[in-house]
Amino acid sequence: MKRAFKHIIQTKDITQVKELNFENSFEKHLISIHHILKKENQTKKANFLKDYQLILLQHNIPILSINTVQYLYNSWRHNKGICRELVAFAKQLRVKVKSRLFWELVIQKCFRLSSVRNEISILLKLVSQLFKTNILNKENIAEFQFLLKKVLTIRLNKNQLELRNSAVEKNFQPLFQIIKAILSADYLSKTERRLMILRLDICKFSLIDLNVRTGESYNTFLICLINHINIDFCFKYGQSQFKKLFDAYLVNPDIFESLETNLEKLKTNNIEDYFFGNYMVSPIMIRDFFKLNKQEKHWLYYDLKGKGLTNLKSSPINLTRKAAHLFKNLSAKLDLTIKESFVYASLKCLGASHEFTYTVVNSIRNFKESEFWVKTMAAFYNKGLEVNDIPNAMDYIYYIEFLEKRKVKWKAKSVKNLKSETEKWHTKVVSGLIYKGPNFHYWKTEIPKFEINWDNEGFVIKELISRHELVEEGKSLHHCVASYHRDVRDGLCNIFSLRLLEDQIEKPLITICLRGKLMVEARGACNREPTFQEKEVISIWVNENKLKNRSNYVVDYPL
Repeated sequence: MKRAFKHIIQTKDITQVKELNFENSFEKHLISIHHILKKENQTKKANFLKDYQLILLQHNIPILSINTVQYLYNSWRHNKGICRELVAFAKQLRVKVKSRLFWELVIQKCFRLSSVRNEISILLKLVSQLFKTNILNKENIAEFQFLLKKVLTIRLNKNQLELRNSAVEKNFQPLFQIIKAILSADYLSKTERRLMILRLDICKFSLIDLNVRTGESYNTFLICLINHINIDFCFKYGQSQFKKLFDAYLVNPDIFESLETNLEKLKTNNIEDYFFGNYMVSPIMIRDFFKLNKQEKHWLYYDLKGKGLTNLKSSPINLTRKAAHLFKNLSAKLDLTIKESFVYASLKCLGASHEFTYTVVNSIRNFKESEFWVKTMAAFYNKGLEVNDIPNAMDYIYYIEFLEKRKVKWKAKSVKNLKSETEKWHTKVVSGLIYKGPNFHYWKTEIPKFEINWDNEGFVIKELISRHELVEEGKSLHHCVASYHRDVRDGLCNIFSLRLLEDQIEKPLITICLRGKLMVEARGACNREPTFQEKEVISIWVNENKLKNRSNYVVDYPL
């Protein structure tokens, strides 16, 4: 067939329709092309047909349908080099791919691409790499045509468009490596492999900013992940998470030096655990890795550089070597933030029990005062202060030390005197003898008023947004929520009230303290614990507003 076209091209001028014979099936194909281009400028049509000769003479490209030729012409109008690009592409394949379906797909996708010539060149180079690496071959073209569509619809950024053909293979190596890994995964069925490729987010393995020095490092990083971690990771984690891992990788690339492949083990593990598996990083930092704020990220990077945790900037407390070691060995199941865990480790290493330490950390209002609280509460632990007395005692100490700013030698005070003074102060707070003054309105959060009927009773959770509301709440429930005035005013916390609706009258039941999106405390009359029913209502409110919670204040209620 190709020989027949070669003979026609050598003996006739295919740009002149009058020279073509309708009775000859090969020449009939050319006459049909003239027909679909009859409305086009004669010079343009002649120039296109001269370029189209290259397609006709290329033995790797089959005879195209008339509709495909129409796509090719429209693409040629924007990019006069498209026919030469396709011929070069056919030579790069190194195998004869005579599937018309394949070539029609390639040409149609080229038509839909931008008019930037290099974009077509690069994407055709990517397709040729699929054949070069034996991911695709002439036998499986029909089965994996969806893979061609994914590759041919990659959106290239400005830097990628400036790539030379010689650099394409190197810069897109992770993309082909992950596809090859999926196709060669023995533990996956044929259907599972196809579905994985269909779900594959190609952008995660091809968006490389070549303007920065890290472009090549990013490739190395991705290939390292592909070689050492079960390929399921590429679906569990998004591009932003890849970026965060890469940032940590740049801090210390040597983390990857001793990684070993263990697919069976990794089927149930997450990428963070494996990433830091051979490096002594706190399980709590690993647990919160993708949620780290700027400050916490600085602490982690400082540790990754091998500088340890004993000289951290902006830390709520200066960790001793013993406290830093304890922090690195804390379980990820400990329901504390990184900042709270620093304080927890500092107090725990002084000999305090878990329950005592955990309660102290939850009762700290301002973590800038952590150094004071660790030293003070460690002294009271050694003197026998009971866990149940901690919240009230710390409220009293906070009032004297940081609000009235009276200098008291707390370490010299006995537990008996502390409890006595706390009870007297608490009575004054409840009765309103303390915190007298003009009303003050706080900034309101975006959390709306919450109403629900539960177990045939009506409940409401509302935010307390003024000083007078805090005082009245404290009087109703006989606790010291009024002492939180300055904390709420300064944005350290927000106070909410769970109330029972009786004949349109709201009866306070539980006072809730939020620190950001974290619920740290929920107390009723005389600081009692919430009942099970109250915990259920609070749980629904927490879930509905996407808040975090401490497990001892709410129940896991199926919603």
